[in-house]
Amino acid sequence: MSPEWQIGREGDIARLGATLAQGDHTVLADERRTGKTTVALAALELLANDEKNLIVAVDLSRAVHDGKTLDEAVAVQVAAQRSVMARGARQAGNLALRLWNLVRTAGWVETDEGQTIEYAGQMRI
Repeated sequence: MSPEWQIGREGDIARLGATLAQGDHTVLADERRTGKTTVALAALELLANDEKNLIVAVDLSRAVHDGKTLDEAVAVQVAAQRSVMARGARQAGNLALRLWNLVRTAGWVETDEGQTIEYAGQMRI
């Protein structure tokens, strides 16, 4: 997914990277198989080069059925990226909470499975 392999998409990647670096929420929408995921991953790779960023990408279309599974997927990504676990745990908890709120707000889950994620987002290590 490296940006140098994205011929003709450099501008899209740079704009998305800049938007994400500012902390803005972004939705990529287009027809199937047009490169949305590839552009997103390339933009995340650009951001990963900056030490202050913690990049976590979880494919919600696969095997993420509840809050616990999402929490585990985020934790695995964080552990793979940072050796400073206290910082990673805080950021993972905050990210998991934001993701859970998006999922719950969208109405995709109607149960109270998010207690673990909500608790993790409130933890301060």
